[in-house]
Amino acid sequence: MPRRRRRVSIWAAHMPFETLDIMLIVLIPVLIAVLVSLLVLALVVVPARREGRIVLTPRGEEVAQKVKAGTDAAAARTGEVVASAAARIRSSDTKATGETKA
Repeated sequence: MPRRRRRVSIWAAHMPFETLDIMLIVLIPVLIAVLVSLLVLALVVVPARREGRIVLTPRGEEVAQKVKAGTDAAAARTGEVVASAAARIRSSDTKATGETKA
């Protein structure tokens, strides 16, 4: 019985992984859809904000303010943690080498 040749897509013939062409077939239309939706959103929201029209509902504005406040607080806490970690690293480096700061 002769062996049947496996059919391979044009993309898969030139790619090292067979699943890569399947991922690209799914990913490219998703990226296009996201870009089109962002374009439509920008075309609607930007002129509305310039004219002073309300884009979000009052509840949506409230949620947006809470999210912004939460991200600002998280950024501040992260900055504090990074600064304290950097200070600890510097102090451990000076203790290990015996150097003093000028």
